[in-house]
Amino acid sequence: MKVISSTNRFWSTTQTLVFTLTVIILSGCGSRSSDNNDTIVNSDASLSALALSGLALDQLFQPTQSTYTASVGYLQTSVTVSPVAADTGATITVNGADVDSGSTSTSIALIEGENLINLVVTAGDGITTQSYSITLSRESAAMFAQQAYLKVNNANTFDEFGTGVAISGDTLVVGADGSEHTGAAYVFTRSDGAWNQQAILKASNAEVSDRFGAKVTISDDTLVVGAPHEDSSARDGEADNSALYAGAVYIFTRNNGLWNQQAFLKASNAEAEDGFGRSVGISGDTLVVGAPQEDSSARNGEADNSALDAGAVYVFTRNNGLWNQQAFLKATNAEAEDGFGGSVGISGDTLVVGAPREDSSARDGEADNSALDAGAVYIFTRNNGLWNQQAVFKATNAEEGDGFGASLAILDDTLVVGATGEDSSASGGKADNSTTSAGAAYVFTRSGGAWTEQAYLKASNAGEMDGFGNSVAISGDTLVVGAFFESSSVSGGEADNSALNAGAAYVFTRNSEIWSQQTYLKASNAEWSDLFGFSVAISGDTLVVGAPNEDSGASSGEADNSVENAGAVYTWQ
Repeated sequence: MKVISSTNRFWSTTQTLVFTLTVIILSGCGSRSSDNNDTIVNSDASLSALALSGLALDQLFQPTQSTYTASVGYLQTSVTVSPVAADTGATITVNGADVDSGSTSTSIALIEGENLINLVVTAGDGITTQSYSITLSRESAAMFAQQAYLKVNNANTFDEFGTGVAISGDTLVVGADGSEHTGAAYVFTRSDGAWNQQAILKASNAEVSDRFGAKVTISDDTLVVGAPHEDSSARDGEADNSALYAGAVYIFTRNNGLWNQQAFLKASNAEAEDGFGRSVGISGDTLVVGAPQEDSSARNGEADNSALDAGAVYVFTRNNGLWNQQAFLKATNAEAEDGFGGSVGISGDTLVVGAPREDSSARDGEADNSALDAGAVYIFTRNNGLWNQQAVFKATNAEEGDGFGASLAILDDTLVVGATGEDSSASGGKADNSTTSAGAAYVFTRSGGAWTEQAYLKASNAGEMDGFGNSVAISGDTLVVGAFFESSSVSGGEADNSALNAGAAYVFTRNSEIWSQQTYLKASNAEWSDLFGFSVAISGDTLVVGAPNEDSGASSGEADNSVENAGAVYTWQ
């Protein structure tokens, strides 16, 4: 501890008295020193807070404790550190790189096993230092494994359990649209690592072939189920069947572990074969629904039917438990058979819409129709309750039949787009067209309102007709891509094509804006035509993959093939 000393001399006629006055100035955990001009300099080199991105330290942070530990799953390949100095004049380094107090460090790559992160705080006096360290353990690839194989107790032929999947924390929702049945949505919850069925949800007006469960999504205790073949019109209620395949959406909410239907939603201009509910997305109290076969043009309003299957998107908002339509959205270049609304995604006030059959090329603008079914993606943003189109994306290598926009996932400022018909090989680059419909995925990021392409992703074993990109999901810096027509068996490796359309899923992670494939997933009982990867979802370090054509019964094990297209769902952690 530094001190300031001052000597006062008092003189008398008889003696000289000398007194020494010592003054101690305390500040926080350190002290302040003064030069001859009384400038105060802090010698406090402690932190007041320390955090890691997306995970907690094993120990509660205390300024006087210098060593900490933490652990992450295999899928997390990087981390950032956010330190806060106790004194504003202190400086901080993380692994030797300067980091401003209260700011986030650059991304730190993580190897499997232990990773040491060192922090050094230098006080304002430029001399006093204090060190902190975090030992961060990343799970090995060998530990990342299939956690569960889920079936329903009432598995029937053609239930197609796994047509849709969604996960939020420890709640998993699985759609079973049952092409020959009424369809259902199943809710599972996880406790102590085990998944158990919590509920079976049915439509309030359930009928055969409605395809209830074709799409599902969840946000906390709100669950959304699409039924794109439901037949009622907008005016005559749930029991009406006058508008074949108009489509509907059902909202369920959970209270004390019990789920109840909160709303039954129809498009304001519901008509036959619109397919309302073919895609759904939710963010808080905002719901977006795609109707890719809706027929109006961009100019003439909802009642217009001059552009067959141009497609539309509807936005609903909830207030005091009531849902109301906020917007009816069309592409600015809406044309027949574009399929606008074939996929949707929402994050806050940003909404994305895929139109996988849109026909323009990358070079010649929206009005160009020279690249049949090349596909496009549209960005809308909301301001004061009004939605406006912000951007139109094309693949940089847009070509006929690519189907760019077949699937979408958005998280904050990162957007992922699947293009199932893209034709390049794994190593041939964007211009290569040697592998018909191998598929691709594109990652875009937003900065200052502008979107740019960050990555172009291919499967490590890209093969003809694999359909890589038919489903995508993102959580933080981890992305999972489904390829439901990939044909390798369980034991044959990526190059094996002995199990036609068994399906696969691929996991990519981002580190310093670079995406790389981490793992290649197969069902433990992969077989011909299971369509593993038809649907995918991710939350934290838990992955979910649906295989709606898997054939086993509920109680007879994975090797059983007695219940055709019953479907199954697989989780990894």
